[in-house]
Amino acid sequence: SYGEGPGSHFTGAPYRPVYQKLYDARVSAARETKEVYDSMGTCMVPHGMPRIIGGGPGPTEFIVEPGQVTIIWDYMNELRRIYTDGRPHPSREAYPPTVMGHSIGHWEGDTLVVDTTHLLPGIYDRSGAPHSDQVHLMERIRRIDGNLIEFDLTIEDPVMFTQPWKLRRNYRHIGDRTFEGSYCENSRNPVTESGQSAVLGSEQ
Repeated sequence: SYGEGPGSHFTGAPYRPVYQKLYDARVSAARETKEVYDSMGTCMVPHGMPRIIGGGPGPTEFIVEPGQVTIIWDYMNELRRIYTDGRPHPSREAYPPTVMGHSIGHWEGDTLVVDTTHLLPGIYDRSGAPHSDQVHLMERIRRIDGNLIEFDLTIEDPVMFTQPWKLRRNYRHIGDRTFEGSYCENSRNPVTESGQSAVLGSEQ
């Protein structure tokens, strides 16, 4: 099993009062039912951005090429393209929102600076903390030693936040592993009548 236990709660996101109240209600309901409902647990909906930056089971692969950086997460075979060829973001009419959004970036020395928009509304983690479809994500990604990649993030949500939210995530190299298919190929998560799985445990 994976993900936060029922009733997990994080602090620090600068929610407007109405959205803080919504989040608190989700946490309270999870504590009462002892269940966490997450449509991603059915293997039908991927983590998406920015949630996947928190990591998932299995390895993560970074492919750096001229004009593009590709990140592949073994869990659910999630793939992210960061275009570094100078293109702008497309219009929302030309590129409707997706779970991964649209990412463009450029290099500042050894740091990849990434700008992501065009995201679907979703949640930050399995505690149910919400975000709107107006999320704008800025990242500074760099390798800070031989085994550590740092994601320095600033998340803006003009709908739900009162100010930008800054946080940091680290990916550590723990040995070579091969990609051996999707985790969801062998999914055995119990599914409720609503089509959501009720899965408890720890994701990290």
